[in-house]
Amino acid sequence: MSHPPSALSRSCMECRRRKIRCDRSLPCSYCVKVRIQCSYPPPSATSQKTDSKTADEDVVARMERVERTLESFEHGFSRIWQLLQAGPPASLSDGSSNAHDLVHHPHEISNGDIEARESPTWPHKDDELSPLFKLPLTTALECLHPPTILISFIWQKYLESVESVLKILHAPSVQKQIVDFIRGRRILDPPTECMMFAIYYAAVVTMTAEECQAEFKEDKHEMLKRYRIGVESSLSKANLLESLDMTVLQAFVIYLICGRRDDDGPDVRVLIGTAIGIALKIGLHRDGAALGLPPFQVELRRRLWWQIYVLDIRVAEDRGASPRILESWFNTRFPSNVNDASLDSEMREPVPNTPGRTEMLFSLVRFEISNFARRVVFTDEFCSENCYPILSVSQKCKAIDSFREKVERQYLSHCDKNIPLDFLTASSSRLILVKLKLTVSKPRARQDQALLKQANFRKICVDILQQARILRSYEKGRQWLWLFQTYIEWDVLTCLLINLSLVPKGDGLALAWEAVDEVYEYWKTNADTHRDHRWEGIEELRSKALLALGMIKSDPSRWEVSSDDNTILDEPETMTVVPPSGSPGRTRKRPGEDNPDLLSYQEARCPKHCSQLRIIQPEFEEPPRMLASAKATAAAQVAIHHSSHTEPVTGDTDIPSSGTACQWSSALIDNYFQVLGSEHTSTSWF
Repeated sequence: MSHPPSALSRSCMECRRRKIRCDRSLPCSYCVKVRIQCSYPPPSATSQKTDSKTADEDVVARMERVERTLESFEHGFSRIWQLLQAGPPASLSDGSSNAHDLVHHPHEISNGDIEARESPTWPHKDDELSPLFKLPLTTALECLHPPTILISFIWQKYLESVESVLKILHAPSVQKQIVDFIRGRRILDPPTECMMFAIYYAAVVTMTAEECQAEFKEDKHEMLKRYRIGVESSLSKANLLESLDMTVLQAFVIYLICGRRDDDGPDVRVLIGTAIGIALKIGLHRDGAALGLPPFQVELRRRLWWQIYVLDIRVAEDRGASPRILESWFNTRFPSNVNDASLDSEMREPVPNTPGRTEMLFSLVRFEISNFARRVVFTDEFCSENCYPILSVSQKCKAIDSFREKVERQYLSHCDKNIPLDFLTASSSRLILVKLKLTVSKPRARQDQALLKQANFRKICVDILQQARILRSYEKGRQWLWLFQTYIEWDVLTCLLINLSLVPKGDGLALAWEAVDEVYEYWKTNADTHRDHRWEGIEELRSKALLALGMIKSDPSRWEVSSDDNTILDEPETMTVVPPSGSPGRTRKRPGEDNPDLLSYQEARCPKHCSQLRIIQPEFEEPPRMLASAKATAAAQVAIHHSSHTEPVTGDTDIPSSGTACQWSSALIDNYFQVLGSEHTSTSWF
């Protein structure tokens, strides 16, 4: 590249406008990168005379900048070494859900502000941000912004894919700031710069790799990496831990929520405690109206608090723990059901709630459902700690039904199914509510496995899979599905396959298998699915369900299921034997009944609760012959069922005969906990 006459003293017009460093080539490297015309200002009359002097000054300035950079690096490495020597702070090294793991200055919140079991703690002022983000504190932000010509497109993408379902900002106010920045009328202050990078990052997260390549001619992974560094560096520059600026916290929360969709994103399980602590420090847990704040600030504070509140619940669900925020900590009300156009920073009177559809409808339904779910999906200890009523499973199911009626009446009745966002609002809400029923009714321990045999349990599972399929296949709403993440229905599919294995007949059998086949075939083609260890458990459960289906087709009399769908029954004291000819059965003693010691041993291995299923088999057929016959028949029937995609069942698979009924049930429940992780894992309901 050649140099212009004034290259040693002046930057090109674009670099001067953006206030970034120019290499003074013709064209300069920045203009080449962003593909714009590079032009230099005309030389002044005295420029030729001062070129030599200016060149010397430029060299001196560059040397000074290099020295400052080296000093900064030295300070950064020194700090990193100190942190490595001291070890990570306890509040950041684990995912504890205790209140004392939150972060805020205890002396900056007045006594009585937090009516909680313990007082949270906040890092000291000499704690730097590097432990949170693990990046150098000297990252230059100017080079990380996208070209101005792309900022408008990114902002529009954010409005379409993020803002509609994640109402944190006041879009008109932010848009004015962005336009001023694009037109060169505004120099970004640290809080606004945090917001800009959070918007860049969030917009790219919601795009596919193909969209990034088509729109930006760039790899999505590289874009996410650049904007991730931009968000974290700008938050560091804004001094996140010490800042009382709500814009900084807004950017941080957007980064955390959208980062859940980024494999290399922030560690939300750790950083949620930081977000909660900063919110408490700012005072978002106290409703702004009660504090006498302007109505505009009141609404934005409410929006931000409830987004943090929902994120806390989702992180707790991921960890199989309880949320950190307690009911007694806050009195912040739900945001008003109004459009952004009804809010203005100069307004002095609170805006009234608008009945019906507004831009806030989706977020309000999400807040309401999350707030209700805390009362039914978490432990009794958590409910007691928050003064929630302790409910039985049936009471929780009734409460869910009652709450659904309220949501339908107050919110979903105003939705128009022909409007994509309305359709997503209604479909996702109904899906979440029916998943709540599965969460509260699924087995939590081995003694609860009889729940899996209930007819209404099958209906719940089928309903969830059908609703998930509708939502997944809705093309007009695909841009918003990032919020729900790519959710594989591990828990639902596991429960339904066990139900079909234990009760391979009855009402809804065809619908159940249709739902299983659809979701199985959908996820089977996903390469990431096969890398998950749980998929092997799903395959095994499906093989057993197909085996049971084959047996019931070959001889329907072989299975008898209790007619009581809602009661956990004890194992029957006798077994009914039906001769092949169909003559009246007779009652015979249970194996080992004449030997009390043997019977006690069998009962110890096969508890009463593990066999609601009673096996009926021919009286005179020898067990080895019957076993071989049943396996052959089952294999043949399995081969018939969806032969295009069904894998053959191995010959050594246990079948539910009289000698293996309890072992069959026990093996299935083992598969259940292997897929879901542990006996105390939480069901993903969101």
